[in-house]
Amino acid sequence: MPRLEALVDAALRADADLAVLHAIHGSVSAAEVAASVEVWCRVNLAADVVDAWLWRVSVGCVSGVRLEDGRDVVVKVYSADRSAERIALVLEAQRHAAAAGIPAALPIIGPRPLARGLATAEAALRVGRPALFNQEPDRRTAAHGWYALSRAFAGQEHLVADGVAWSAHPTLYPPPHSPAFDFPATADGAEWIDALARAARDVIDAHDGALRVVHNDWRADNIRLTDDGTGIAAVFDWDSLAVDRELNALGTVAAMHSVDWSGPEDPYFATATECVEFVRAAEEARGAPFTAAELHAAKASILFGWCYTARCEHARAAVGHDDRRFGMRARVRADGASLLA
Repeated sequence: MPRLEALVDAALRADADLAVLHAIHGSVSAAEVAASVEVWCRVNLAADVVDAWLWRVSVGCVSGVRLEDGRDVVVKVYSADRSAERIALVLEAQRHAAAAGIPAALPIIGPRPLARGLATAEAALRVGRPALFNQEPDRRTAAHGWYALSRAFAGQEHLVADGVAWSAHPTLYPPPHSPAFDFPATADGAEWIDALARAARDVIDAHDGALRVVHNDWRADNIRLTDDGTGIAAVFDWDSLAVDRELNALGTVAAMHSVDWSGPEDPYFATATECVEFVRAAEEARGAPFTAAELHAAKASILFGWCYTARCEHARAAVGHDDRRFGMRARVRADGASLLA
């Protein structure tokens, strides 16, 4: 079996998101999905795929492939609801980040049609090591890196004009990031989560702060650290840039900073204390202390981020797709109320 097809097949056997896959490729066949990426590379990059090391599906599909000319390339396929204009902004943001000294992969081509969506290719950035977010030094490095990225995008809001932060949505939760999560249809049994989310949202909505460009999915699987852990070696998932209020974004990022679904080990769901430590490390990078009201807003945003993820877990569990690796509902039960104290 060709390497890319084998990776797709393994992901499908491990309960990959079939709804997203079908929406993008019109198929859930590993052979057909791999073939469509390989043909796209042949046409758009003028080289055949000879090997692969990565295939993932989340809000889109990502393939890491080696071409016959020796290049390592990442191909990202977006669903049809992502416009070419929005994707082009993401590519421009990556170029801006690289020019500003932020370790971003440089785009090669795109967006170009692939199956039912649009695809891009970028030079693979295969450097650094995963962050160990159960250890304080790595947490501090990541928090400082998050703030440095935001500083690098000061005055560049036009690059993420379509990046809508969750706090801009009038409903309790933003639209789920995948069609696999149907919140209205799975509301029964989630009332306790929603109650905490509403309490957090009341605190968040009462706080007004300056808008910043932020990376709102600054998790363990979207960054790599230098081998010595003192700096950021690579940043991924550039379509997670958004314009949001500083404390909202920081709390949301802190909520999920430790979660990594990309490796063989179970994801780690940081405690409330660890998430607040991430906020405090960002405060250090900020160079100005948070007021009591600002810290309260950041902690409420941590809780809201937890509630959103717990609601996603609940939605999957309600339709028979619970997973022993899901840990956010337990974390909310254990620590959630403490973040409103």
